[in-house]
Amino acid sequence: MIALAVLLTTAVLPTGPAAATGTATDIEVVADGLNAPRGLVYDRGRDRVLVAEAGVATQDNGPCTNLGRTQWCYGPSGSVFEYTSTSQKRIVTGLPSIANATKDTVQGLHDVTLFRGRKQLLFGMNGRQSFHDGFGPDANLLGHTATFTDDNQLVGVGDLVGYEEANNPEPDSVRSNPFGMYSDPDGNVVADAGGNSVLLVKADGSITVLAALHPRVVNGGEIDSVPMAVTKANGAYYVAELSGFPYYTGEARIYRIRPGQAPTIWATGFTNIVDIAFDAQGRMLVLELARNGLLDPDQTGRLVRIEDDGSRTDLVTTGLTNPGGLAVGPGNVVYVTNRTTSAGGTGQLLKLTLHQ
Repeated sequence: MIALAVLLTTAVLPTGPAAATGTATDIEVVADGLNAPRGLVYDRGRDRVLVAEAGVATQDNGPCTNLGRTQWCYGPSGSVFEYTSTSQKRIVTGLPSIANATKDTVQGLHDVTLFRGRKQLLFGMNGRQSFHDGFGPDANLLGHTATFTDDNQLVGVGDLVGYEEANNPEPDSVRSNPFGMYSDPDGNVVADAGGNSVLLVKADGSITVLAALHPRVVNGGEIDSVPMAVTKANGAYYVAELSGFPYYTGEARIYRIRPGQAPTIWATGFTNIVDIAFDAQGRMLVLELARNGLLDPDQTGRLVRIEDDGSRTDLVTTGLTNPGGLAVGPGNVVYVTNRTTSAGGTGQLLKLTLHQ
């Protein structure tokens, strides 16, 4: 194993695990009954929110295959949900999705972004190529990025699971589970939570490694990075990690990655980060999936803002249960998906109004 110190260049951190101050935030449920909602994007040009729905867990008639001792079954229950102030509907349906035999975990469409008005989709699956192939051709988009053509046809672009199988940038294990994505003129930058890597998928489908995030030792044992989210500011990508089992509190970090350079640790002291974004003032918002860790009975999430001086402000500490993604809306509005680990049908889209 390559030591972590070889891979990371020490940087001056803008933040540390200091106590956060609080502020008032109004929380409104603007959409309910969503199917395992994950990433989302605010479309300023059309004043709408697009939400990635991974699917439902009741599917068991499609092709099934095992991952270890657990059986997973395919079903076309993934979708893209659209919310506006006057309407809400699923604008894309029938997307590939898989659920485990106990019907409590769903994987499929994990993120949606926009680039020049065109929807970009990211599909997860958390496994190897053989696991992917067991679901048959209808599930080909699992473990891929995809885009819509000018005539509104969905086509696969980047084969992330195939790239992991062939190249395995972080050699601790061969497993791919793309979860978060950022789109810009260079292509789609993907945080592969299963592969512990950050990958650039270009428009022609070619893939390059921006960073491989290796395990580190915490409390005498190794934990994986599990990168979940990526965003961009000032020419650098910022990548947030969940941090792996046993999901210690305060061990999730945020990296800054400049292409061609080693990643630097940019912020520390978070717990199970699921998404990040910059607000209109250039301050980072950090969304925690479970503020006390994924093994704690209390699965309340948290939304934190990193201020210009490096201090932290708690924006939301109640009312979130395993949130899945965030998007900065107009003015002082932030949208968050809630109940992302639900088996489908109980997810929510929340509108948060921040009082500065």
